[in-house]
Amino acid sequence: MHQATSRITFESLCCPEISTTMEQSDYLAAILSGDRITLRRLYEQQLPVIRSIIRHYGGSEADAKDIFQDAVLLVYQKARQPDFQLSSKFSVYFYGVCRNLWLNRCTKNLPPQRSP
Repeated sequence: MHQATSRITFESLCCPEISTTMEQSDYLAAILSGDRITLRRLYEQQLPVIRSIIRHYGGSEADAKDIFQDAVLLVYQKARQPDFQLSSKFSVYFYGVCRNLWLNRCTKNLPPQRSP
C-alpha cells in the first residue's frame, strides 16, 4: 500500500498573516526608525515562526535567533538604499531573507566535495 507523504516546505511554514492590527509597512518603518515597541512586536510574533522553520531544517535555537537578527539587519541595510522598493508583503520579503540567510549558512557548512 502506498503511503502518501506530505512535504513540508519553508514557504508552507513561514507565511502566516502578521497581526491584523499591524500594517505590513509598520514593521519596515520600525526597523528603519528603531521603534522598540514595534520591533518587540515583530520579534514576539515572528521569531517563533522562524525558530520553528530553522529547527525543522536542522538548526538550533541559537541559529534561529542569529538568522532572525541578521535578517533584521539586512532588511535595515537594504531599506536604506535609495532604490529600495518593497514589492511584496513585508512578511513574504522578511521570510525570504531568513530563508536565504539559512540556506547560505547551510551551504557554507557543507564539507567540500572531492573530485573523482
